[in-house]
Amino acid sequence: SQVSSQFVLTFPVGFDDRVTSLRQLLMRWFGYKDEVEQDSGVALSEEYDNDSDDVVDRLETLPEQKNSKNADSQVIGKLTESDRRRALKILAMVTEQMSSETYMLERQPEAISVDIQFASVLFRSALCENWITEEEFFESTHKIWSGMFLTSPYNSSCGWLEYRFLTSKDQGEFLKKLVSPKLSAALTVWALAIPDEIFSINQLKFSLSRILSVARLRWLWENDNRDEVDKELQELLVSSLNKHSDHFWDDFQARWINMIRNGNAVRILEKKLSVKTPGELKDQISQKEVKRGDLLWQGINGFCVATEDFMRGEKNTPILYLQRNKKDNINEEKIRSAYAIPIKSVIIERIIDLDEAPSNYLLSMLNNLEI
Repeated sequence: SQVSSQFVLTFPVGFDDRVTSLRQLLMRWFGYKDEVEQDSGVALSEEYDNDSDDVVDRLETLPEQKNSKNADSQVIGKLTESDRRRALKILAMVTEQMSSETYMLERQPEAISVDIQFASVLFRSALCENWITEEEFFESTHKIWSGMFLTSPYNSSCGWLEYRFLTSKDQGEFLKKLVSPKLSAALTVWALAIPDEIFSINQLKFSLSRILSVARLRWLWENDNRDEVDKELQELLVSSLNKHSDHFWDDFQARWINMIRNGNAVRILEKKLSVKTPGELKDQISQKEVKRGDLLWQGINGFCVATEDFMRGEKNTPILYLQRNKKDNINEEKIRSAYAIPIKSVIIERIIDLDEAPSNYLLSMLNNLEI
């Protein structure tokens, strides 16, 4: 699908060439000083010249953005394949950095907050400038979010941020440093950078990742100061509003509310499923035919997606896990099809006890996620 023009963003002051600015900005942000100098031929200022600052400890401030009044006057030059390769290289570098175990364990919470805000702008800008495809956006975003929000080596259903919070000596102080209206707004516009229609397994995986992220870390997405979040959202989107849509803000808020409701419903569902096993549920479900893209449940391994049509009970079938972030980043495995638990059937057949509201939200969500 075509990326909507409503998400075009401006770049920080002082960066004229789009690809060079993105490359240098990312490298500087995460401390790749030598590569910046080699790639651009320009030495960095003293601001970035302190070799004693380790990447996981340094806290930056977000660069200022150009005045939104100038957004329409920006000239978009022709993107070359060389430009795209360079942009992909540095975006891959940032993805690796933000999904690494060292980063997740050692980066200070206030620094992680700023990094997420920064990455939100960068990934959406790269997408809208066609430096990366939608599929590349989905894959890179999922890799970062998977570790942050969904899974970790210590708990397959607990992401690094939740693990850091739960093991923090002072949980209140941890949240105070990490959570803010700015962070909630940045995550929201990152999550909603792509239209909701599902066209591929990767897009389905991305959509489910954002819903699971809300389910796991409600306090990260739902800031108590809703008015301040709305203000931050409007500031982030002011230079990217679709001038042809009179209902852009109303539509955006409706999508946000729907995402939060779905996340809350999934959290209730997960809690109900946590006391069950696939072995207990498999014979209670009458559904035999599973379609490609159907959401399944696999006990302690969490949610997964069917990657092809199959019949339950016949043979082993390939599925794609959403929250098992293996070192080789390959989460596709074969499972015994009889133990594939279709979430839609769990709800429709009332295999577990769910109130009407979350049941309706979940069924609507599953219908909208069909490929």
